[in-house]
Amino acid sequence: MAFPCTWLSLVRWREWLLALGFRRRGLRQRILQADPQTTVACWCMPPDLEDPRKPALLLIHGFGGSSTLQWAKQIRPLQKQFRLFLPDLVFFGKSFTVSQHRSEIFQAEMIASAMEFMGVKSYSVLGISYGGFVAFQLAHIFQERVEKVIIVSSGICMSPRDVEELLARGNVQKVPDLFVPETRAALKNLIKMSFLKPPPLLFSFILDDVIQNMCGTCRKELTELLDALQKRQGEGALPTLPQKVLIIWGDQDGIFPLHLAHQLKRHLGENASLAVIKNASHAVQLEKPVEFTKIVLKFLLHGSV
Repeated sequence: MAFPCTWLSLVRWREWLLALGFRRRGLRQRILQADPQTTVACWCMPPDLEDPRKPALLLIHGFGGSSTLQWAKQIRPLQKQFRLFLPDLVFFGKSFTVSQHRSEIFQAEMIASAMEFMGVKSYSVLGISYGGFVAFQLAHIFQERVEKVIIVSSGICMSPRDVEELLARGNVQKVPDLFVPETRAALKNLIKMSFLKPPPLLFSFILDDVIQNMCGTCRKELTELLDALQKRQGEGALPTLPQKVLIIWGDQDGIFPLHLAHQLKRHLGENASLAVIKNASHAVQLEKPVEFTKIVLKFLLHGSV
């Protein structure tokens, strides 16, 4: 593997190191033609090296980076039990489209198409934050393919009032102002809302690097994704899911408060279980990786929490 030429970017350097870790675990990134207008990048084992006896598990990241940045701490323990598939959502990482579709339904359809292209007929799905919205739609639309569902820190049941309270907590006027930050102050605020103990030493040059590399290239499209998501939340009744669903939440989530987890559980009914991780905020898989992964494995392997 060649060394990254963008050596001045700490974000890209970290992504390169994480990708190297993925490769050391045997994963390779495939670029798949999901439809004539859309390509989806997905980390997975090469077909000739994967163990077909293992069930498939699809991990869907949220805003704030690609699959390498958000799932690095889960790869090793989950890979022992599952064939892992880690796609980059459209407009994240190396996934892109020239289509004008921006909804989470479109994201779900593109992931389903990529999985079908790879010959994966059935799988469980784990989605965090925005990825949870996508996982929910994937499980709803492709019920015959999706086995179990895990939704993490995802405000699927948000009301207009919940959105207003989110904007107030973030001290912003619009949802994209929070999740697609343009200034150092906005990014620092998002980090503080996402982590119970934010990373130290957030120097200005680091914040600028994060803004440029995580939001700079597709800012318009990322904003459109959030606008489409917010618009759809006011359209029609939210469906339920036939699959067994596990909801995981940090008890100190600064983005989507814990009451939204209980609300989602009530909506899904007897099919849903809730696991609350103490002393964790929105990025619960990063703050409490060991506890988080144990809960995931217990549910997927034994059906319990």
